[in-house]
Amino acid sequence: MLQTSNYSLVLTIQFTFMIYDLMSNSFSELIFTEPVIPLIMFIIQDVGILFNVIVIFLMFFNTFIFQAGLVKLLIHRFTGTIVVSGIYFILSVSFHVWIQNLRWWNMRGYVWTNGLQALFVFQRLASVLYYYFYKRTTLCLGDPRLYEDTEWLRNEFFRLSLTPLEVLLFLNTWYYAVYFVAEILLFIYKSQLLPYTSANLTLDLVMLFLYLGVEIMRIFFGSKGNLCQRKVPLTISLLLVGPSTIMAVYYMLLQTYVLKLEVTINAILLVFYVFELVLYTIAFYFNVFYYSFYFLATLLMIIYKSQVFSFPDGYLAVDLILLILMLILEVIRLYFGFKGNLTEEEVPIVTSLVLTIGSVMLSLYYLLWQTYVLKADVIINAALLVTYGLEGILAIIAVSALTRLYT
Repeated sequence: MLQTSNYSLVLTIQFTFMIYDLMSNSFSELIFTEPVIPLIMFIIQDVGILFNVIVIFLMFFNTFIFQAGLVKLLIHRFTGTIVVSGIYFILSVSFHVWIQNLRWWNMRGYVWTNGLQALFVFQRLASVLYYYFYKRTTLCLGDPRLYEDTEWLRNEFFRLSLTPLEVLLFLNTWYYAVYFVAEILLFIYKSQLLPYTSANLTLDLVMLFLYLGVEIMRIFFGSKGNLCQRKVPLTISLLLVGPSTIMAVYYMLLQTYVLKLEVTINAILLVFYVFELVLYTIAFYFNVFYYSFYFLATLLMIIYKSQVFSFPDGYLAVDLILLILMLILEVIRLYFGFKGNLTEEEVPIVTSLVLTIGSVMLSLYYLLWQTYVLKADVIINAALLVTYGLEGILAIIAVSALTRLYT
């Protein structure tokens, strides 16, 4: 919990940057003498906005709600501040870059284009909203109830299933809304400048609206299945990742005219899909199924290598014994991991985390040091190490949350 002295210091720093931002917006037009002076002022202003946003998120991380894993509730309560701060930061940087680019070599002249004037109006309007929302959020985060344990928070903690997936779906919702609007505007722009045939333009627009429908259903079923802990909606959402990925690739590479901006925004969308796919596999207890496949594949490859290659005396037995030992260790590790997660006990989770070290060492053995290493060995062991890494991170987060919850 934030101590009173620390909160007062943080509040002072935040308001100092806000006051500087207000003064810069109010008087920056009056001190355009040397080009370096406004440049320094604008850099400090933009850094101050970014610093204030980072401080807000650090304060989020310090609340009991965040530490209990209820990130969506926190984000939902302060959505306005997050969105307005992001928009204001983008508008401020854009305005500062544009005006410096126009006036760098003519500081004493009057340079004020229509576009710059429009951007100036939007930036100043956004600043008013930024000051209001940011000050309101800063004062709200001083509420002691955000740093205390309650029965309601305990119920929410046990009800939610996979918080990272929920956060990612939430962010994906906002990003796709921006993406859809951007694509519509880009289509309007391209239809005015480029020789579109009516058939191609219609095809691209119809596919974009079809993409919108698929994405809405995917996010809806993903969020419903995650919060209600139901496999059927999660499965539907997981299957819809395929069409969404194909659509994103189409608009990134295969549509009639592809701009660099479209490559960028579609690449970001594909990154969302990759991370969500990883979290879907975690929600489906992916490691249980994958290790079953891994054990059978490794066993079959050892049998294959014993027929094709000449194993030195004792080496084949060592590889087989270590594989059986790894199977036993993995069963024990998964048992304690599931038990600790379901019963909310720290000891089984820590035991599973310690046993993960042994599993990692054995996986490294089959990746690098077994008698004969095939490319298939490298691939399946690398994938297994990735799952161990993800499980280790989630186990550490779970232990940390449970420790704070019951102390």
